[in-house]
Amino acid sequence: MAVLSADWTVGADGAGVVPLVAVAGLVIAAIRRRPERTITPVRAVSTRLAGTLALGGAGLTTLAVLEPQLAANAVGPAITIAAAAIYLALFGFRSLALLRTVMLLSLLTWRPIGDALHTIVRSSLDQPSDLVYQRLATLSAFGVDAEPWLLFTASLHRGSRVVIGVIVLGVAASRWRLSPIAVVDVAVSATIALIVHHAVLLASPLDEYDPAETTELATNPVLEVAIAAVAVLVLAAVRRRRARRDGVDTTPPAALDEIAARDPVIFSAGSRHRTGLTTVLLVVATAPLIALALDDVIAR
Repeated sequence: MAVLSADWTVGADGAGVVPLVAVAGLVIAAIRRRPERTITPVRAVSTRLAGTLALGGAGLTTLAVLEPQLAANAVGPAITIAAAAIYLALFGFRSLALLRTVMLLSLLTWRPIGDALHTIVRSSLDQPSDLVYQRLATLSAFGVDAEPWLLFTASLHRGSRVVIGVIVLGVAASRWRLSPIAVVDVAVSATIALIVHHAVLLASPLDEYDPAETTELATNPVLEVAIAAVAVLVLAAVRRRRARRDGVDTTPPAALDEIAARDPVIFSAGSRHRTGLTTVLLVVATAPLIALALDDVIAR
């Protein structure tokens, strides 16, 4: 509801879809990669850290109340603070890798960052997208020879959200480490998804004066995100099959309790327990997100 209050909808053009993809990535990462509660956390969440998050949340809440016109720009920071607070309240410091992923994805909900990412990806796809369209236009199945102007109309849609969706959803759904093979996998998946997207556009009647439902579906951002999601699922299946062929166990190993081997001063028993005040402060940090959501409900 807070995201919708910023006018980020599935029908939004350009960068308006990036925050929605980021939020979807947050949900996927939390479901697929959540740590077990039985794992002993590295350390407890300090009251100072919880207080800092609560103070940031209170500041954003005050800003949203005093300056309603700035509320839309406050959604991104509110999501970041709330995501950090909720994660620390639920899991603490049990999976630092997942915590970093959650924070990275939450930054994409910041309007300037989302706009910049979309602009960079779209401008980077100018030449590759034109090349794909030209290669597809040589196939007689698309009928570009009879309607050459269709190529110029389709070239307005670069498929930047397809590439962004593959990267964001791929990072959220997997535990991949940054390696050459992982980069190649993502690049190939994004390229194939981009080709599929361009083929769908060329096969659609884009130049009709009264666009049909098929045309509206082909140019809808939801289709781009759906193609990206399918590409991520196919890539995950390919990687799983490759790992089984190479005899690699794809199931994550159970976490070992290494407390006994740690420094008894730094990782003492008392440092792994969270106080009630810390929990209250973490809950307070979610206030701006709740306030923005309730403001949207009241406005509707």
